[in-house]
Amino acid sequence: MKKAILTLAVAALVATSAMSKTNPSTSEAKIKLSLNPVDETTFELEMATASKGSIRLKISDQKGNLITSEKVFYSKSFNLPIDMSYLTEGTYVIKAESPGASLEQEVFVSQLHQEDVAAFLKDQGEGKYDLTVYHEKVPVSIKITDLNGTVYFDDTIDSDRNFSQRYDLSQIKGTKLTMTISGEKSRIIKAI
Repeated sequence: MKKAILTLAVAALVATSAMSKTNPSTSEAKIKLSLNPVDETTFELEMATASKGSIRLKISDQKGNLITSEKVFYSKSFNLPIDMSYLTEGTYVIKAESPGASLEQEVFVSQLHQEDVAAFLKDQGEGKYDLTVYHEKVPVSIKITDLNGTVYFDDTIDSDRNFSQRYDLSQIKGTKLTMTISGEKSRIIKAI
């Protein structure tokens, strides 16, 4: 992932250096740094300068453990995308340091966009359960098994619409069951 961040940094520098609107005649240009969210897992470091140099980019978790550290060279103003989609959901600290400026900012990485299925199971009593599923993509698979792996129900839903379904499991007694609802990106396991 460090290599991916560095590759993105080089691409960003090449693409944005040509479009820079800084004044090259200013010998002692001030450096301005800002960090902005792009989506739930991507942020953009914006640097406004007319000078050349390098910037040290560090990402740490909330406990201060260093996750990544990269040195990026620049010749003019640029926007650097920072992809944090490989990290688990939580708060992180992004620190950018150059000789003329520094920035330290907490960011929250959310993985909610990766969940494509939500499921709600309601016990109606007497071994009957109502399942409501909200999903973004198809297919959605539903499997009911016991702790030994015996499959009691296995179905794939190909409908684009969210759905509700009742399951009558009253014939299965004396064993604990689990219901697994799987989408393309996520899986939910419910104990029955």
